[in-house]
Amino acid sequence: MEKGKRLSPETSWLKNKSTIDIMIAKFIPQSWKEQWCKRMDFLYNYKPMRIKEVTPEDWNVRKLVWAFKDGKASDWCAEVVAKRLMKVYGERVKQLVFACIPASSAIKNEQRYMQFSQKVCELTGCINAYEAITVSGQRLAIHESREGKNLRNTQVINFDNSFFAGKEVVVFDDVITKGRSYAKFACAIEALGASVVGGIFLGRTI
Repeated sequence: MEKGKRLSPETSWLKNKSTIDIMIAKFIPQSWKEQWCKRMDFLYNYKPMRIKEVTPEDWNVRKLVWAFKDGKASDWCAEVVAKRLMKVYGERVKQLVFACIPASSAIKNEQRYMQFSQKVCELTGCINAYEAITVSGQRLAIHESREGKNLRNTQVINFDNSFFAGKEVVVFDDVITKGRSYAKFACAIEALGASVVGGIFLGRTI
């Protein structure tokens, strides 16, 4: 199942999209595009439930991602992620900060990332950013789409500014689709004075 490829979410997203989607893409911030040009590795191809024709291997990947999101596959996923990080970055990995894009609530974030982050950093020597990124609660925000506007609860993310200043960071997320969450998070980290070297993801939505 292991893929180990680099990807460009912007390119893959535009490949099969309509003219209107491509027009919208022209207004994507340049800072996001710069993040997408950095190294981005994924371990597995992830097929969401909307895709009906899947193989037993595809189902295994789905179950792995779901288990990870529920905090039930932390150690195993940490081992495969650590292995990839060491292969990609070599000895340099010990100078990198490992930062996970937070889950949607403080409870889910702890369940998904606390043990996982600790294990990855134990295996690689990376600097663990788990305690430097917290989800403090939720607030209502207006979400806009082509269908209109609606209110959604969004998490409030807090950063330890001094922790990130001057650091090199590799960003982790469980699944990457269009890459927007990764780009926004990476830009937020760099606004604190850090340098994001790239991202690593358990799965890539295809």
